[in-house]
Amino acid sequence: MNVFRKTFQNKLFWGALMGMLLIVTIFTFAFMGSTINPTPKNVPIAFVTLDQGVELPNKTKGNFGNQLQTMLLQNENLPVKWSIAKNKAEVIQGMKEQRYYGAIIVVDDFTRNMASLITSTPQKPNLELIINQGMNNTAVTAVNQILDRIVSNVNTQIQSNSYQQLAVQKVSLTVEQAQMLANPLEVKTELQNAAGAYTGNGNLPTLFTQILWITTFISSMICFTLIRKATERRISIGSVLTQLLGGSLFVGVISSLSLLIAMKVLDADVADATITLGYLFFTGIIFFLIQSSVLNWFGFAGAPLMILLFFFSMPVLSLPPEFMPSITRDALYDWNPLKFAVEGLRIIFFFESYQIQEAMQTLGMIGCGAGLLMALSPLRFDKVSKEKRMEANIN
Repeated sequence: MNVFRKTFQNKLFWGALMGMLLIVTIFTFAFMGSTINPTPKNVPIAFVTLDQGVELPNKTKGNFGNQLQTMLLQNENLPVKWSIAKNKAEVIQGMKEQRYYGAIIVVDDFTRNMASLITSTPQKPNLELIINQGMNNTAVTAVNQILDRIVSNVNTQIQSNSYQQLAVQKVSLTVEQAQMLANPLEVKTELQNAAGAYTGNGNLPTLFTQILWITTFISSMICFTLIRKATERRISIGSVLTQLLGGSLFVGVISSLSLLIAMKVLDADVADATITLGYLFFTGIIFFLIQSSVLNWFGFAGAPLMILLFFFSMPVLSLPPEFMPSITRDALYDWNPLKFAVEGLRIIFFFESYQIQEAMQTLGMIGCGAGLLMALSPLRFDKVSKEKRMEANIN
């Protein structure tokens, strides 16, 4: 009973319990807040109609491609932001620029083949679907489901139109026509910027970024601790340069070893190891500058900020922005340095380094800002040292 009373009368116990409430709240929001119910909104998909149409018996022009375009654009139940493209080449270029997750192409003879279903020489109308597989695995899965729904509806509509025309003309079906109408639509699916077989379902850029952030954070802590100890907690320009040199060595080892293990041991599908290594080293240096600048200005009290940024970022890095709540996108995702690192690696792995300059430029600007803060950090410690000397003189 004495132990029981001492334990539950101890303020430290109840303080720790209150602290645990805060920790559970923070980490629950970090891991579940943005991912517990990801709902797609305004997913960008391209639509192309090349349908030439056909002249109907009543001398009017029938064009199912145009009808489908109107129907899709007016359908507010689909979580899609449609973009009308002129041709397939424009769609492919847009996918290289990561503007579309997928596309629907209505071929030029669609209406003509659709009309032929009730003739003696029926031909299946066909749609072309293009999936931009390298964009994001979660989004690609959702886009596939959206396109399957659209294809199913088109299939049903073609059957309904054909049966109505047969009823009007009072024509009986042949065996071939019946077989055609059982599944009248032919769909051809094409993958663009395909993710390799060993890329973690396209999540390899996210995995590399997470490894890089946590390992460079440990490196930043080590370098900061050693510099503080060597300089008796006083930071100077010389110590900052030493810190950068030590960090560069750590980042070189981290980026080289992580890539080597991924490729040679885990058989990760990395198309260009040289470019990937260079980008990993560049990103690792940026991460080290960010983390070290926070440590230099705030000391070990800045470490939890870096840890919280990592834990809050982990769940959202694998989500496309169209699936996030607006508050997550604005407050955490849009400015997040880990996001830009993932984007650059995704371009290298799946888009043949197309337009990687933009991601590197953004990271470079963040790194320049962090580097400037590191360079100015001796001013903070000089101020602290002066205040301590003044206090000592007064005493």
